[in-house]
Amino acid sequence: MEKLIFVYNTGASLFNRLSAWSQAAFLPAKHPCKLYAMTHGLFGRDVQWRAFVSSLPYPSRFVCRDTFTRKYGSTDAPNVYVIHKGQLKLLIPRDEIDACNSTEELQGVVIKKLLT
Repeated sequence: MEKLIFVYNTGASLFNRLSAWSQAAFLPAKHPCKLYAMTHGLFGRDVQWRAFVSSLPYPSRFVCRDTFTRKYGSTDAPNVYVIHKGQLKLLIPRDEIDACNSTEELQGVVIKKLLT
């Protein structure tokens, strides 16, 4: 495995980024991207989530849906991909992310998928 790519269901424009941040900070239950809502808050990326991602044995990249689409093609974000031997593969689909109710549950899913 070479790299993990976390894809948010948000746009990359300044307006979309500000909108995503404000919804995650003030109305996380209504955020269109559960991955973003669970891992961000008022002060940006959650400290616990940041520490977890840093502890993973693979480098991770976080991208907005449209940035991912320009490079790799369309996606049903949010989801997590892995690049392994130069090939892009879906690691965690949207429904598994959406089933998580906390950052801790999401961390468990990431670990489980990396171990299988």
